[in-house]
Parts: sequence; C-alpha cells; structure tokens
Amino acid sequence: GLVMSEQLDIRGDIELLASRLCLLHARGGDYAQALVYAEQAQAARDDHALPLYLVSSQYETETWLWAGKRAEAEQEIKRLERRLGTNWRYRISLLRSRAVLARVDGNDEQAIRDLKEAGHLAQTLGLPGEQWQTLAALGRLHQRGGEDEQARAAFAHAATLIHELAGKIQDKELRRSFVEAPFVQEVLCLAE
Repeated sequence: GLVMSEQLDIRGDIELLASRLCLLHARGGDYAQALVYAEQAQAARDDHALPLYLVSSQYETETWLWAGKRAEAEQEIKRLERRLGTNWRYRISLLRSRAVLARVDGNDEQAIRDLKEAGHLAQTLGLPGEQWQTLAALGRLHQRGGEDEQARAAFAHAATLIHELAGKIQDKELRRSFVEAPFVQEVLCLAE
C-alpha cells in the first residue's frame, strides 16, 4: 500500500499509512522502524489539509523523542496546533502528544493535566477508544510517580471501557483479536 501510494503520488494516503505504521511499530517497541514511518508521514504532510494522523500523533511524538529529534516532535505538535481549529476531537490527540513531551521533560504534573483534559474530552465526545488509551497513559504516569491508588483507578476505568468496547464487537474473531492485543492485555493486567 505504501509503495503504491508513493508511485501514484497520493500524499494523503502516504501520510495516513505511514502514520499508522509508525503507531504499530512504536506500540511494539520498534522505534527504529517507527522512525522510518514518522519521517515518511512528515514528508507527506500538507499543512492546509485536515490532519490524517490524529490517532498516531502521540506515537510519532514518542518516536521523534526516542530518536533524539526533539525539534521534529515540537514541530509536529505545533503543526497539529495550527491545524486544530475548533475541532475538539483533534484536541484529544494534541493533548496526548503534549503529554508525551511534558513527561519526557520530567513535568509529570503538566502531562497529567493534559491527559485528564484529553480524557474528559473523549468522555464528553463519546469516544471510549480514545478514553481508555488516555486513561492507560494517565495510569502509567501515576505509577511512575508512585501514586499507586490513582494508577489502579485509571487502569481499572480503562479496563472497564475495554470490556464495554469488546462487548460491542459482534465478530468473535475480531473481538478476540482486540482483547488479546498486547497493548490491551497490558492494561487489563495492570487493572487487576
């Protein structure tokens, strides 16, 4: 798909596909490969088009920071801020990306504020998929700060949302695949 998009010069497709591949590799801990895709996504970006990489923006931020490319991480956050407009759905991704940067800077308080705002927006907009992932990130921050009770509460709430989402998936194989995904399993284990 990515090679075909490059051959056809479909920038939006390249951006979206590369961004999603960055997310998958970053979630799997393969930041070297995630960086390849983050660079491809960035090169294909059009500042005047709607953002296509919302779900993966925090993973791109993590990838840039892993690679020691803070300027690129900050550039992408600023790009997202410019493209944000008044769309609250986009703000969730922006806040999660900013939380990654704040966490790396050792500013856990700011990261927690950003994640709490993102979680509130996700709940308000009825986006449980965004909400559980935001709660999982919040739980990890609380865990890192030795705030075990807050961490457990965040993970427990995330697990509840995961189970609710899984219950809505009609296809048994797809539901099993979702629940058994390593990222989901990690959160479910932390909630126990």
